[in-house]
Amino acid sequence: MMEKSKLLKSIGNLFSKEEGLDELLKMSEHWDGYKRESAVRRLGMLGNPIAIPNLILRVNDWVPQVRIAALKAMKMLAVPENSAAFVMSLPSLYHLDKCTRSSHAELIEFIEKYLILDINKKHLIQGLESGNSMVARACISLIIKNNLLDISPIVIAGLSHRDFIVRAKASSLIRKLKPSDQQVALELAIKDRFMPIRREAFQIHIKAGASSEFIEPFLFDLHSSIREIAIKHLLDRDVDVASIYINSLVAASLASRLKIAIWGVAELSEVVAISRVEELLASPYASVRKQSLMTMVGLQGEKFEGKLIEFLLDSSPAVCKEAARLCMKLDITFTAVKLKKICSSSFYKHSIASSIGLSKKINKWERLLFLLCLVGLLDQSEFIDMSMVDNEVVTWNADFNKSFSQPTVRQIEELLNAYDKNRVRLSLCLQRSLIITFKTCGFLK
Repeated sequence: MMEKSKLLKSIGNLFSKEEGLDELLKMSEHWDGYKRESAVRRLGMLGNPIAIPNLILRVNDWVPQVRIAALKAMKMLAVPENSAAFVMSLPSLYHLDKCTRSSHAELIEFIEKYLILDINKKHLIQGLESGNSMVARACISLIIKNNLLDISPIVIAGLSHRDFIVRAKASSLIRKLKPSDQQVALELAIKDRFMPIRREAFQIHIKAGASSEFIEPFLFDLHSSIREIAIKHLLDRDVDVASIYINSLVAASLASRLKIAIWGVAELSEVVAISRVEELLASPYASVRKQSLMTMVGLQGEKFEGKLIEFLLDSSPAVCKEAARLCMKLDITFTAVKLKKICSSSFYKHSIASSIGLSKKINKWERLLFLLCLVGLLDQSEFIDMSMVDNEVVTWNADFNKSFSQPTVRQIEELLNAYDKNRVRLSLCLQRSLIITFKTCGFLK
């Protein structure tokens, strides 16, 4: 619900207060139900719309008599002079639909019918331009539902609003416009920041017979959904889309365009571009490196495993995270030694975090060995500390029974060696936990 203080201030800027109003508003929040009921009745008789936010709260009061009095007071305030205040209060009114002390459908329907009257609807239309997004959303929904305005003004006003939901509601009407009005609306919608609106406009253009020259720039739209539509329609027209993307791998000067070109090569499975994409793995732009990784894995699959692991050490958290995700996608098997090597070679905290995340997907004994190896790296890396290791071992203990795998002879030997080597750094609690585990599994006598 819109904060009552903000709503009061907004309505107060349009309407003047009367003597005694503040006392009644304060009394409507009194702990005594009788006093609240009395205040609500008097607010209804006073007729000042500044009381609407308080009355909406009281409509959902925990005392039935107060709710009934508030409902009657709201209906008393529903006069033409107060319609602007009710429009501003629509978000709070609709919030009542989520309140369960009583059904508020009757009140909501009553206010809606009151607002769509010819004498009041001008305030709903003005609400389309409201700076309050929730008010604008409520207004455009009522206007569309009750046909209070011609489609063209609704669409133009809606598409010009800063709220994306208001714009989306308006865009749903574009197909119903006359050709002349539709063209104006499409010029706004095709440039919209919100993808569904842009896509709707793009599809309308295509259905109307847009040329290949018009569609081609959308191969580099910011959203893949629109790019996929552009690719499909251009391929149906025998346009060499692959060449457009491949040429952009060399000619593109902007990182954003280069990233999309790399995406396009993968989308079309153009293996001829592998060498160029591989060069872009060394790009100074993190977004380009990340997209190149995704494309190389898509085009080469398991053949790219060795190179992929190197990017767990990338300076960009996003690239490192994507490399870890792709490692799991390819089901690459890591050992404690491999993960320890990554952590010992890393200069970045995100590489350590990714290695720990990958360790959760390996054999549980190999994971424990890796965690004990991390203790040995405490002096080598500023990003590793005992609290991190303690937390991960606690998680390991909690997940112990999720796997019934038994350790190999090699793992038992390495676990005991790692424990003896790093025992002095472990907390007493962690030592006891590991000793119990080792004895229970027969490692120690």
